[in-house]
Amino acid sequence: MGTETAVIIQKIPLSQTGARDRLIWLGSKNGSYSVKSGYHFLKNMQDNSQGQSSNEMQLQERWTCCWQFKIPQAAKVFMWRVCLEALPTRVNLHKRKILKSPMCPICLSEEETVEHALWSCKSAMDVWSQGPIAIHKSSDRAEKFKDIFEKLGAKCEQQAMEFFTITARNIWHRRNRLIFEGFLKINWNAAICEENGIIGLGLIARDQGGHVVGTKKITQAGFNDPLLAEAIGAYQAGAYQAVKMAMEMGNVCVLFEGDSSQVVKGIYSQVERWDRVGMIITDIRLQLTFFTSWKFLFIRRSGNTLAHNLAKSSLNEESVVTALLLESSHVNSDV
Repeated sequence: MGTETAVIIQKIPLSQTGARDRLIWLGSKNGSYSVKSGYHFLKNMQDNSQGQSSNEMQLQERWTCCWQFKIPQAAKVFMWRVCLEALPTRVNLHKRKILKSPMCPICLSEEETVEHALWSCKSAMDVWSQGPIAIHKSSDRAEKFKDIFEKLGAKCEQQAMEFFTITARNIWHRRNRLIFEGFLKINWNAAICEENGIIGLGLIARDQGGHVVGTKKITQAGFNDPLLAEAIGAYQAGAYQAVKMAMEMGNVCVLFEGDSSQVVKGIYSQVERWDRVGMIITDIRLQLTFFTSWKFLFIRRSGNTLAHNLAKSSLNEESVVTALLLESSHVNSDV
């Protein structure tokens, strides 16, 4: 075995939780084989988009009208995720074996589904009871929030549905603020130096007041794989360093923010990845059991500047550099 091969082997990330080795399929992004991926691999073609039946299109038209609303894009995306049951509710996280209980942390009487969190929970009912008559808390009940959206959409004007969408989003954010009050927020970012074959990681921790309470820079050997580097960064933020800092500060509610949407989606996804990134994500999920409350959020690079700068600067370090800021007034906590 040559030196070059040995260097490559040393860069292979290993599971921190003792996951077993397994064969993966290189013809798909998640390492899992499917007939479709095998076909396209053999034909050397990109995945062909599959058409939908007219029935499916008609069903989707009932709730995809939200894209025509004259409201902020973020609110449209939120309602789209709601209708797809894609919010990280406790029921969804329980199904993925990330949380032990699916019960609503506010009323403690029902499971926290999307419909419950945004419509039938007492905290939501109080808000809808103050709304316009057109969408006043009616007798409409359904297992899925999408059905409620469709029923209201059939009898309300677009302006009322725009208000409904904005209000639902505000209910979700208010709910999260209530649940995660007194939190520790950890931002992470990763950078790569292809020339030296290393990756740099930057972590920054803030308390609920937005004050910086700790930073960390990490340098380690790694591949030129941005997604893998971001996953390792998320692991360092959520599964090791954040745990230690949270426990030391007596804080068990942790909010994680990073600018890799694929990593954030991967943590919440029900589809298992079989590749190296999937192994790291599995480690993250297992380590998150240290917290009673946690959440991963995607933010744009512009909102993750300080963690990004820490990651870039760590590429110039020869070893791991850690800094715990007891006095952090010189650091801009708004970055």
